[in-house]
Amino acid sequence: MTFHVVEAFTASKTKHDDDNEDTYADGPIWTVVCDGTSDKSGYRLNGRTGGWHVSRLIAEVFTAAGPGATTTDLLTAINLRYDDLFGSTVEPSSPERPSAVFTAFNKVDGTVVRVGDVTWTDGTDVFAVQNKVEAVHVAMRSNYLRMLLAEGATVEELLEHDPARALILPSLRREVAFRNRADVGDLAFAAVDGRHIPDQFIEKWTVGPNVTAVAIASDGYPRVLSTLDETETYLQDDLLRDPLRIGRHAGTKAPSLGFVSFDDRTYVRLTRDAS
Repeated sequence: MTFHVVEAFTASKTKHDDDNEDTYADGPIWTVVCDGTSDKSGYRLNGRTGGWHVSRLIAEVFTAAGPGATTTDLLTAINLRYDDLFGSTVEPSSPERPSAVFTAFNKVDGTVVRVGDVTWTDGTDVFAVQNKVEAVHVAMRSNYLRMLLAEGATVEELLEHDPARALILPSLRREVAFRNRADVGDLAFAAVDGRHIPDQFIEKWTVGPNVTAVAIASDGYPRVLSTLDETETYLQDDLLRDPLRIGRHAGTKAPSLGFVSFDDRTYVRLTRDAS
């Protein structure tokens, strides 16, 4: 059942590769796409955001994994690396602990493991997720900007200064209170932040024998399609249609002035070897 990577791309929203909190990696067993959570606290380690570091340590653990490593083994190794990296610079109970999400694909046995909201598709079904708290933030921001447009504000003015982002930012900073919490019902969401992740937040699938291709993409892409070119074209067209990100694929932020998109983005496609 061996798969191999045929397309891979990642880009920063700022045009500067060093700012990219996304990453992907392709090891002997696993291919993984990681999305570091956008920093809202100002935390930096060696000049990089916490999300940048967490996404890369996840990628390093998966690419180094041997054939016998279980999901539990991998997540334990990730948390150990997290503690080694951040040490005492991050408080154990801090609501702003650096975090990242990922989807990993085992190229040998077809297992897919996900923690968080990195989308994947087997060519027939698309496995996407949006946590309920983020949906509330998206609705608040979109409705507020629509009100301002109705009152006469221009798209250009709102791109230069997005008051709706400022409106939801305090709540965005506190939504981590629901991260990996098994006791808050459908308000909960998943991410790697160095702490234990309850089993209910670790999603697993196995692709069927008739699946010939798998694509994985971070949420910098509003839709994941069969090829990188199709997925990228859809994004660029949607940015032109909806620069404020308040329409069909509304979000918690729009591209800042000088940025090329609203978020970092990564796409990886694998196909099954003909054997």
